[in-house]
Amino acid sequence: KIDLSNAKESKSPVVQDIFNNIIAIKSKPSWVEVPKRSKISNEDELSSEPDYFHPRDRNGKILRNRYTTRRVEEAVSEYVEACDNARKEVMAVLTKLSWAIVDEGHLPSIAQASYLNLILNTAAHHAANSNARGWNMATVFDDIGNDSAGIFRGLWPYWMDKSNSISNSFELDGMFLLTAPNMSGKSTLMRSTAAAALLTNCGLCAPVENGSSLRR
Repeated sequence: KIDLSNAKESKSPVVQDIFNNIIAIKSKPSWVEVPKRSKISNEDELSSEPDYFHPRDRNGKILRNRYTTRRVEEAVSEYVEACDNARKEVMAVLTKLSWAIVDEGHLPSIAQASYLNLILNTAAHHAANSNARGWNMATVFDDIGNDSAGIFRGLWPYWMDKSNSISNSFELDGMFLLTAPNMSGKSTLMRSTAAAALLTNCGLCAPVENGSSLRR
């Protein structure tokens, strides 16, 4: 059983420097300070012992507070080279694919599909937001023997939550004279009516209750 009651959090001694493509440690391990020949008698083991030294940054400056080994430097160099080769291969494949799309006439279809995706995505967000805010679809009718411009039921400002606003119901039939004291909501009512009329004629939901209708 491991006792973790006295365990302390410690930071990793390994440092990755992405700007200089270096992987190093902050200090030499304690066992490296011990003379090698006093501990190792086999020459093969002695030659394989890591030789820690200070790496250089991309400008050739020695980093005195970092240590690395020759094997680590070679591994990092091979990794960077492999990444560069992979980048070149991906670039070649994408270039070939781009020319194939253009030469085979797929570009118009891709552009149309992207536009359709944008429209559908916008419509989906509008529908979800309208359901969350309690907006509804008003009926649109043609101007055939009807003098009414529209009937708005429970209209409220589109920039406010329904629970925090006062709704208005009215019919646009003939000419109206809207009078009230300053700051009583005249402009708010006109802005809300114009916005609801525009949204409805665009086939979108508006801040109105069911039963609302508007002339095309």
